[in-house]
Amino acid sequence: TGLAPVTTYYYKVTARDVNLNESSASTETSARPADNIAPAAPAVPTVADVPSDQGFALRLNWTPTAETDIREYRIYKSTNSGVTAVSSHVVTTVLSPGSTHQEGSLTNGTTYYYAFAARDTSGNESSLSPQGSGIPYDNLAPSSPTAVGVADVPGDQGFALRLSWSANTETDLKD
Repeated sequence: TGLAPVTTYYYKVTARDVNLNESSASTETSARPADNIAPAAPAVPTVADVPSDQGFALRLNWTPTAETDIREYRIYKSTNSGVTAVSSHVVTTVLSPGSTHQEGSLTNGTTYYYAFAARDTSGNESSLSPQGSGIPYDNLAPSSPTAVGVADVPGDQGFALRLSWSANTETDLKD
């Protein structure tokens, strides 16, 4: 007991009788104790809209676990609350010591739920973190109209003006 996991130990065995006569050593054998304990789950992630963009993206941040043998973090996502490893899918894997990920190609106005798992160098995966959620928004104002002009409306006896401008070509304009 008290061995370091994933460290190879070499052994030879001898036998002694009651008169303290000792045999020659056996052939050498080796083994290493397997790390079969999953790491602790990461803390609740923060999920936030990416500022000054047209949406479609969220920034995910988490606090790395304190364990020294973490290989990666797996990010699980769902559009339903209650993220589980079974009901959700893995978005990506971030190598340790990473603690941030930006996910794009999302739908603006949709709530996305995320949970994280830590995996150690032996492949043991933690339970999922508590979930965090976020909603991507278009928070970038459209470009200003150009070539704005104004002219009198002929034949109206002076009660109207006609405005004109070059239309903005952004696809998400409302009016």
